[in-house]
Formats: sequence, structure tokens, C-alpha cells
Amino acid sequence: MSKFPSGNEDVAVAIVWIYCNYKDRKAQTLDHFLGTIASQLVQQQTDLLSDVVELYKKDSSIREAPPDPADIMELLDRKSRCYHTVFVVIDALYECNNEDRTGMRLVDALRRLQPNFRSLITSRPLSDIVEKFENEPQIAIRALGTDIRDLVRSHLEVEPRLNRRIQADAKPGRFLEDAVAEKSEGMFLIAKLHMDALVKWASTVRWLCAELWTSCRKS
Repeated sequence: MSKFPSGNEDVAVAIVWIYCNYKDRKAQTLDHFLGTIASQLVQQQTDLLSDVVELYKKDSSIREAPPDPADIMELLDRKSRCYHTVFVVIDALYECNNEDRTGMRLVDALRRLQPNFRSLITSRPLSDIVEKFENEPQIAIRALGTDIRDLVRSHLEVEPRLNRRIQADAKPGRFLEDAVAEKSEGMFLIAKLHMDALVKWASTVRWLCAELWTSCRKS
């Protein structure tokens, strides 16, 4: 968590963040996310101990289980009052468990908190997420085609099996740059996966180089 005082503790700003990971979907429940936000808020405050002890005592009969979400929401409500604004950054919301709608429930929970909570959420434009935020400000984050081509070019330069063909004739390289830029849909990750796959499958690389070289010579 980051805390930015402005000279007066009553107008401090807090930033907390969550990283969603599809590999941890079972562990990343709504309780987990709310607890993560709460822990980041309270760990910077001097009255941390009293809040934690109170919550622990309240759920003492089921200490092996996580605190009740309602109790965590109450704790968040109290602790957020110490800040002028609390920014919650959620990365890759689309990676949450869709079966129990963890991501959507998290968004709903944040919207029920104090009005000084502000959210910044990144996600792929899945239909349910787009619908959830249709009335919210949105910014499309896309890599430029020139950036994708730079990535492809850097792979071509360091991969000998591709580089030999490109050195002899530049047309296959330009063809490959255009193809990957088009298929990557503005995402570096997809472009990198395409290039990693070409490097991994040596036989495919040799075949592709031959095909590209032949096709470009004809064009």
C-alpha cells in the first residue's frame, strides 16, 4: 500500500492494489480480495492492533475460517474514513473466477463502500465486464502497430533460424511483422506468444521461413 499525506493526516490518500491471477482462482475468493484490501489499509495505521483483535474475537468460534465478508466490509468502512481518498487498483479483473462471479461481486462490494473509494480496473473487454462498466469512463490500452513490429523485429534479429532468411531477403521479415501485428490485436503478450511458438517449434520455423521466402519472392 502507498500512502501520500498532503501535510494534513485528515486528507491523506491511500493506494491499494490487487493482482488477479487465473492460476489462483480457487484461492482468490471475494473474502480473499476484501481481506487483501483491508490488510493494506490497516497495516499503515497506529490503531491496527485494536481493529484486528476486535475482528478476531468476533469470529473466535470459527478461527480456522476467514472472517465474515460483512465484518471485513465494516472494517474497510471504518478505516477508509482516515483518508480523503482511497484508490483501489485491480489488475486483470477478467482472470477472476467466472463460475461464482467473483470479479463482479468484488466490484459490487467496492461500490457499496464509502464514496471516497475510487477504483482503477484493467481487464480484457469480456461481455459481462463491458456491460458492468458501460456507464464508467474507459480508456483502451493497446500497443501501437509500430511497437508490435519492433517486438517481432527484435525476435527476428536474435533467432538464427529466422535471421538467416531475413538477412538474405527482407521481404519475409516485413511479411511476418505485418502478420503478427494484425493477429496480436494490440497486445504485446499475444505477439510474444506467437514469436515464442515460432522459436520453439524448429521444424515449423524452417517450414515457415521457406514459405515466407517463396511467397514474398512471388509478390
